[in-house]
Amino acid sequence: MSYLSWGKGFKEGGWTTRLSAPITSPADARFQPEYSSTFELGLKSELLDHHLLVNGAVYYTKYDGIQLNIQEGISPVYVNAGDARIKGAEIETQYIVGGGLQLNLTGSFINAYYVSTLPGANFPSTRCRMARPSARTEASIPSIRRSPRFAPSKAMGRHPRMRSCRRRRAGK
Repeated sequence: MSYLSWGKGFKEGGWTTRLSAPITSPADARFQPEYSSTFELGLKSELLDHHLLVNGAVYYTKYDGIQLNIQEGISPVYVNAGDARIKGAEIETQYIVGGGLQLNLTGSFINAYYVSTLPGANFPSTRCRMARPSARTEASIPSIRRSPRFAPSKAMGRHPRMRSCRRRRAGK
């Protein structure tokens, strides 16, 4: 089965409440909504009499007005810190070898970067090369934190349902 999906996201705006360093103007405390839209194209398949499962997907997410909690002086404040793009791909495989033994392999690639940032925003010092620098952005801007470039995993285990199905088939 293949699929194509599109989704829209919205996070409501609001205001920052500071207890340690009060904000004198209500307008300075306000931040705007955050918007996102995501496209995903994928494939899900079961092969070899349901012993091999292979799923894959590629996706693209566009963020406008990302809300971040940024430290200003001694107080954290919420701001619309910039716009970002996230491009990625994922693959998942499961193979039932025999006797219920199951092997799993997964992997993902993520390219998450800001396309524009709020001037003067106190971003962490981690910096990355942009995928596509443009005239309206810096050549080197902050990366999106907690977004690993590659994330592989592997596992092995028992699949009790497959083991019991084989016993029933053998007993017929």
